[in-house]
Amino acid sequence: LAECSEGDRSALNSFGASVGRALLWASPPGPGFIGMKAAELRALLLTDNSVVDLFGLLSACWSVGVPAVHLRVSPLPTKSMHAMVVSNGDRQAILLSRDASYPAPIAFTLAHEIGHVALGHVRNADIIIDAEDPAKGTDGDEEEREADRYALELLMGTADPEIHINFDTFNSAELAEVVLRVAPNYGIEPGTLALAVAYRRNAYPVAMAAMRFIYPGPAPVWPVVNRIAARQLDFSDLGEETTEFVGRVLGLADV
Repeated sequence: LAECSEGDRSALNSFGASVGRALLWASPPGPGFIGMKAAELRALLLTDNSVVDLFGLLSACWSVGVPAVHLRVSPLPTKSMHAMVVSNGDRQAILLSRDASYPAPIAFTLAHEIGHVALGHVRNADIIIDAEDPAKGTDGDEEEREADRYALELLMGTADPEIHINFDTFNSAELAEVVLRVAPNYGIEPGTLALAVAYRRNAYPVAMAAMRFIYPGPAPVWPVVNRIAARQLDFSDLGEETTEFVGRVLGLADV
């Protein structure tokens, strides 16, 4: 997290640990993701769905005892991360942070964080903070590249997708038309395919602009994430102060 001072890093770690502990206390344990291969998880998700998308990933997280939420407050004046994985003992929680108006970017970030967990990058009391957007690609360390590859295989079926676009340059509308047409043939969610093109062709702004043609319209994604969380969490043993803290952090009064 190079852009943060040591003090900022400490604040994020302390905040994330507090939120993660509360979420894990309020949710039932499960087998988790550690050791689960991307192909194995993808196959499980495709038993009930035609593609792996954000909603399938969220369902998988909660079903294996890994809470996944979208933070509405930050200990810093501006958000300095896209996501965080908090480990407590043998359990992990995923905290998403940056806002989005379309599900595909959040799905890629979530798949990347699942990769960190599954690959054993975070254990015991470790915390991983991803400052950059995983969907933009990364020149970071080996663990970041491994989590990227896990996310690609989970979402697309291969860590090295061969993406053939029949023109060297394309605008957002052209990209949207192509992915809407071909994505179903490959069992890939169209927004995810647009991001994969961006990942390979260094065209992230074009892919993000294409989202408005791929989806019915922009809408904040975080309320959907946290409505699912609210249905899964059991606040009965948390105590009033911790319950209020979690509710405020997740913006539950607004969903």
